[in-house]
Amino acid sequence: MHGHVCGGMLMGYVAGLSALKALNVERERNMDKMVIIKVGDKHAVGCFADGVQFMTEYRQKGVKAADVPLR
Repeated sequence: MHGHVCGGMLMGYVAGLSALKALNVERERNMDKMVIIKVGDKHAVGCFADGVQFMTEYRQKGVKAADVPLR
């Protein structure tokens, strides 16, 4: 994982727990499944994604969102 504990990681943990409950599934035991996390580009997004992965035990595929100006 990522080396320190911070607010972003805690929020990801809570989000992962909420997702498991909402989907009525259990934590993955062998990282056989994948979760796709769509996040922005700010500081805590990696921490958030790590929290989700820690809680769910799913492999993560982080998708960084890009801001595209419309003209």
